Amino acid sequence: MKMKISKILLIAVSIVPLAWFLPDFYDVLFKDSVRPPYVVYSAVSQDFYFFRSGKKGLTDREGNRYTEQQSDSLLPLFYYRQLYSQGKMPDTVRGVEIRPKMFKVSNYTVRLKSKDLDGPQIPLQPLFESVLRRGKLSFPHDVFRINKRMEFLDCASNQVNEKKSEAFTRALNEAGFQYPAARIYGNPSARKAYDWGYFVIDSSEKLFHVRMRNGLPLVKAVKLPEGVKKVARVQVTEQSSRRYYALVLSEAGNVYYLRSKSYQWVQFPIPPIDVYHENISISGNPLYQTIRIVGKGRVKAYAVTKDFKLENEYSEELPVWENSGKGRVKQYLFPFELSAFRAGSTFVNFHLKNFSWQAVFVNMLFSLLIVFWGRKRKQPANKLMLSFAVCLVAGVYGFVGAAVFQD
Repeated sequence: MKMKISKILLIAVSIVPLAWFLPDFYDVLFKDSVRPPYVVYSAVSQDFYFFRSGKKGLTDREGNRYTEQQSDSLLPLFYYRQLYSQGKMPDTVRGVEIRPKMFKVSNYTVRLKSKDLDGPQIPLQPLFESVLRRGKLSFPHDVFRINKRMEFLDCASNQVNEKKSEAFTRALNEAGFQYPAARIYGNPSARKAYDWGYFVIDSSEKLFHVRMRNGLPLVKAVKLPEGVKKVARVQVTEQSSRRYYALVLSEAGNVYYLRSKSYQWVQFPIPPIDVYHENISISGNPLYQTIRIVGKGRVKAYAVTKDFKLENEYSEELPVWENSGKGRVKQYLFPFELSAFRAGSTFVNFHLKNFSWQAVFVNMLFSLLIVFWGRKRKQPANKLMLSFAVCLVAGVYGFVGAAVFQD
């Protein structure tokens, strides 16, 4: 009896690693990666162009390919370094005078990946002095945390700086902060020209801006845009233009900039994105902002003017490997998968995913095969019924486990 129980446990336990590794091994052998095109916008022709994997050079919507010289002419705001080095940069683009200093102020790129929405939060953060000393930021000697209050800990002694902690806690209390902090967003690096501080979401999902000037706290409660109840992500920008504090993504998928000083919201004139399954990147230049959104099976792009008016948009369906022949075989072969990761998260955990009803038919086939094999080996009926049930539920995983451990 003990032997029978041990075999049942071995079969059950074997299903876990098989469901964990067999689908990944299948992907290694047969899965073809689908790389979305990199979309750029031409201020000259006011249309989108593409850099595609496996194709050299620039192409347009119809697939026409352009030489390097043609690409330089179409995308002067993209190839400006090359054009300036060759002395070929036009003085004006679309009637706007273009000067080299404009690129330093206007060029930027911001990226938000869906997997970063749910990830480990660093509990201790450095708060920089926003007033520059000797023209640069210097790394502080303490770090802060916000639990029952805002506390500053000295990095050398690990002691709480009570005076500083009380000052910042008092400022948070006066702004209406509710403890503890749910999420803290900032750029904890001294390799930047200036510091915008941190944007903190409190326990009631309200947004606060926390900075330090001359050692004193600057805390402001930021009213969310109309209709926004919850913020999904904040990306502190700290761009050269200093026009915006941060890029903000709402739970509903709307994209906003928060203007510096005035704290006014500017919404991008684009449809809401899927915050948990789509990645967004925004690139700016002296005339336009190009928004690229990449999700499973689709890439979208929008050209937005500097005054936030939508000028052009593009959408393209991408081949989905799961819909190909090899992808459909996988859905029939594996009834489910186990994985350490799930969409929209960087946490490592135990996740059951990709449950497939199509695999029921293949599960039945494995069940009949294991019974036929057991009858040839003259196994008792109770063993055959157990093997049949395991294969019917676990498919190929149960078949491998039962075949190895049934004797």
